[in-house]
Amino acid sequence: MNKVQKILILIGMLFFNLINAEDINENVQKKINKESADILVENLNQHFIINFSKGRQLCEKNLTSIINNKSLSFLKESESIKSIDNKKALEIHANRMKSMAPVFARAGCLVKYRFELEKILYDSFHSIEETILFQRASQLKLNKSKKMLINRALLNDHNTWIKDNLDLDNKVERERRNNGFNSVLNTIAGFYINNSSLGCKRISTNSETFTCN
Repeated sequence: MNKVQKILILIGMLFFNLINAEDINENVQKKINKESADILVENLNQHFIINFSKGRQLCEKNLTSIINNKSLSFLKESESIKSIDNKKALEIHANRMKSMAPVFARAGCLVKYRFELEKILYDSFHSIEETILFQRASQLKLNKSKKMLINRALLNDHNTWIKDNLDLDNKVERERRNNGFNSVLNTIAGFYINNSSLGCKRISTNSETFTCN
């Protein structure tokens, strides 16, 4: 496998699900059928803002930086690619990552928050039906110790968090967790892209560049 093929596969592994986040995952949406999915996500988002405003901002800042640095590394890598088509493909992915970084960062931090809440509430990882979890989580009154646990997770290095929660030795459990994480991430990113009330919007009507307040 040549260098270009490895690069393009890496892009697919890291960002294929996020780049296609506009297509809300149907299976997850079916699970959230007892109450409006928009309301459930908005309530959880509001719970996140109220309880972890500073941690949320720092989490998003760190994750935005990671995404932007990855974008720059891909653009730099593209300079050494001789194939015009492969070079262009890598540049398009890199620029899309940069323009969507605020949305990806906001979605990624809410997803991390969602999984930390599940661990607190049920001592599990993507084992609870979404409606039940979102309803209970958005009404949860967190004590000081639980807030400290979540804050540590939010401020923890993102690669370390992924390694601890997704990169497990057990192949079956690793695959189950990764599939669940990607499914939720796809869905949440889609909500942020399509629902401006959550704080993210295009800089102009026809733009693919987002900003989040």
